[in-house]
Amino acid sequence: EDNDPPSYMVCPITLDIMDDPVIAADGHTYERHAIARMLARSVPNRRPRSPMTNEPLEHQILIPALSIRVLIGEYMTKKMMKKKNKHNKKTTTTTNMSEQQQEYR
Repeated sequence: EDNDPPSYMVCPITLDIMDDPVIAADGHTYERHAIARMLARSVPNRRPRSPMTNEPLEHQILIPALSIRVLIGEYMTKKMMKKKNKHNKKTTTTTNMSEQQQEYR
């Protein structure tokens, strides 16, 4: 659907648009709190596995995905602007109809 965000903006763990995207050792981007929780729950003395590939992660360092964060911010701003414009058009149409009804009275 046209209203769906691009897949790179959606965390594969939470299935929501990310607020704080980070890149894990597998090269995939995740919502920080979701991947951090997964890493914290991993079995002690064993490397955690990638949620995407199920391969062991080489490390647990999470790198901020700044470019994705910027793209998500731009997407959300455009989405809010469209919603606001759509609301304004409805309000204007309703106002115009009310004015026309008063003219006929």
